[in-house]
Amino acid sequence: MSEELKQKLRTQLWTVANTLRGNMSASDFMYFTLGFIFYLKSATSFVAA
Repeated sequence: MSEELKQKLRTQLWTVANTLRGNMSASDFMYFTLGFIFYLKSATSFVAA
Protein backbone atom coordinates (compact mmCIF):
# COMPACT_ATOMS: atom_id res chain seq x y z
CA MET A 1 0.00 0.00 0.00
CA SER A 2 1.49 3.31 -1.02
CA GLU A 3 2.07 6.14 1.44
CA GLU A 4 -0.35 8.34 -0.49
CA LEU A 5 -3.09 5.72 -0.18
CA LYS A 6 -2.37 5.25 3.53
CA GLN A 7 -2.64 8.99 4.11
CA LYS A 8 -5.93 9.16 2.19
CA LEU A 9 -7.34 6.25 4.19
CA ARG A 10 -6.21 7.82 7.47
CA THR A 11 -7.88 11.10 6.54
CA GLN A 12 -11.12 9.37 5.60
CA LEU A 13 -11.16 7.36 8.83
CA TRP A 14 -10.67 10.51 10.93
CA THR A 15 -13.46 12.25 9.03
CA VAL A 16 -15.84 9.34 9.61
CA ALA A 17 -14.91 9.11 13.29
CA ASN A 18 -15.51 12.84 13.79
CA THR A 19 -18.85 12.61 11.98
CA LEU A 20 -19.98 9.65 14.08
CA ARG A 21 -18.81 11.28 17.30
CA GLY A 22 -20.95 14.35 16.62
CA ASN A 23 -21.46 16.46 19.74
CA MET A 24 -20.16 13.75 22.08
CA SER A 25 -16.97 14.66 23.92
CA ALA A 26 -13.82 12.81 22.92
CA SER A 27 -13.51 11.08 26.32
CA ASP A 28 -17.12 9.82 26.19
CA PHE A 29 -16.54 8.55 22.67
CA MET A 30 -13.37 6.79 23.84
CA TYR A 31 -15.29 4.93 26.57
CA PHE A 32 -18.00 3.95 24.08
CA THR A 33 -15.43 2.74 21.55
CA LEU A 34 -13.34 0.78 24.06
CA GLY A 35 -16.48 -0.85 25.43
CA PHE A 36 -17.58 -1.80 21.93
CA ILE A 37 -14.15 -3.29 21.11
CA PHE A 38 -14.21 -5.26 24.38
CA TYR A 39 -17.69 -6.55 23.57
CA LEU A 40 -16.66 -7.66 20.07
CA LYS A 41 -13.54 -9.41 21.36
CA SER A 42 -15.39 -11.20 24.15
CA ALA A 43 -18.25 -12.20 21.82
CA THR A 44 -15.88 -13.71 19.26
CA SER A 45 -13.87 -15.47 21.99
CA PHE A 46 -17.07 -16.91 23.46
CA VAL A 47 -18.26 -18.19 20.08
CA ALA A 48 -14.85 -19.69 19.29
CA ALA A 49 -14.69 -21.57 22.60
